[in-house]
Amino acid sequence: MQSAVRLRVVVCVLAALTGCTGETPPPSSGPAASPRAVLRDTPPPMMAGVEMSLQERIRASYTALTSAQRAQSTDAGLGRAYGQVGKLLLAAELYDQAEPYLLNASALEPGELAWPYFLAHAYRLRFQSDKATTEFEHALRITPTHVPSLVWLGTIHVAGGRADLAEPLLSKAVSLEPKSAAALFELGKAALASGDAARAVTQLEAALAADPGADAVHYALAMAYRARGDEQRAAAHVRLWKDERLYPADPLMSEITDLLKTAVVYEIRGTQAMDDRRWRDAAALFREGLKVAPRDATLHQNLGTALYLAGDPQAAQVEFEAAVRLLPGYAKALFSLGLLMEERGRDEEALDHFSKAVASDPTMVAARSSLADALRRAGKLEASIAEYSEIVKLDPAASQARFGRAMALVRLRRFAEARAVLEEAARTHPEQPGLAHALARLLASAPDENVRDGARALTIVQSLEKTAAPSVALAETAAMALAENRRFTEAAARQRQAIAMANQAGRSDLAGRLSENLRRYESAMPSRTPWADDDPVHAPRPAPR
Repeated sequence: MQSAVRLRVVVCVLAALTGCTGETPPPSSGPAASPRAVLRDTPPPMMAGVEMSLQERIRASYTALTSAQRAQSTDAGLGRAYGQVGKLLLAAELYDQAEPYLLNASALEPGELAWPYFLAHAYRLRFQSDKATTEFEHALRITPTHVPSLVWLGTIHVAGGRADLAEPLLSKAVSLEPKSAAALFELGKAALASGDAARAVTQLEAALAADPGADAVHYALAMAYRARGDEQRAAAHVRLWKDERLYPADPLMSEITDLLKTAVVYEIRGTQAMDDRRWRDAAALFREGLKVAPRDATLHQNLGTALYLAGDPQAAQVEFEAAVRLLPGYAKALFSLGLLMEERGRDEEALDHFSKAVASDPTMVAARSSLADALRRAGKLEASIAEYSEIVKLDPAASQARFGRAMALVRLRRFAEARAVLEEAARTHPEQPGLAHALARLLASAPDENVRDGARALTIVQSLEKTAAPSVALAETAAMALAENRRFTEAAARQRQAIAMANQAGRSDLAGRLSENLRRYESAMPSRTPWADDDPVHAPRPAPR
């Protein structure tokens, strides 16, 4: 499913994250090292085959992690950022990739139970029982009364034939939660493995009493009755047995289960509604998802977008801000806030949000494009040129970035460089007539005589006029080209045509500016101003929704 989350038809394509896992070994000797000295390498996750909504969460969390790394967050803050990525990779069943993130989280937040506990499950699900045992023991050192860790560690020992190690753990779990069917089940299996069939029957019957639907218990109970010589009861329980597992009540792992089974379901349905342009239905579905997962930054972002498209930008802003609070450095939400501020004419705030989005995710082309335009609009031309150049490196097909860079060079009066940029752009993107049009105007009226080429400018204009609809801008450029070729009478005629078209469109302000060049042509003087300083081309803003 392709994500529909966007703002004002600005598609935020998040760069595909690829890489492989690795680790940096801890120092072998010397004084106690900082937790950061033993951090493993955590390259961008590879997520082929992962459901798109979960991919979006992983990417957002990875972006927040890189932002926390650059911001030199506290150990605890950085640990939580690593842990969030690891938890989501565990949810995506990318167990090997989750490992280094969870190891780093555990190193940075040594008192947090969740990280060794999730890591233990990552090892368990990869059938690495020795490592899983170590991490469950780690979790129990942090919280000795954590029943799920007691049960899972006991389960590993039972499966490994170490009933003697399992029984004290499982007995403790039962003392803490007497109705834990999973603990009673494993304790019964441990008793059966130890040859105590009578005690096994007692524990297994107690497990069924605690959870009558625990069909997995019946087979072990049948074996216990058979060991006691009660074939009739054994046969009855074999008939009731189903090959199902019995897990302990587990709030930590339920976070992942709820995310996958509930919140993501609402997100999928909400995104489908977005694809169908049913904005209010989408918003309602995202709100339902937030009831299950109120701290899900992606759902807040999606809800904000649906609200904006439904015509409620104030409510949208609240959701975008919530997404950033929950996931600092969430580039998509920062970008959305920037677009909102830009739409309201609050350029400084827009520039701040776009800058933060790019700092958090340097590969986000849409955010870089908005940042470059905002910098150019603010007169920060050198900075805008640098951004436009980066955009072209990231996406060579980004024709608007080439145009923006040329316009910034024009404002800096670096006309030769602007010409070179437009020539390359026109060659690279022949399907974009606006680039050829801009080149023609520069060739016709640049103040630098080494840049001008009137004959070529006129050839380009004549070619454009064969396919393009008549417009004020094209008529104005044609007049410039004619004047540069000293065909002033024709130039004045075309300029009058441009003025008439502007007046017809109700643009008397534009007609007044065009009259200045008309007077030049009537005086047999060419234009030397490709674009006036107040031309809208120098203050790019996205089209309204």
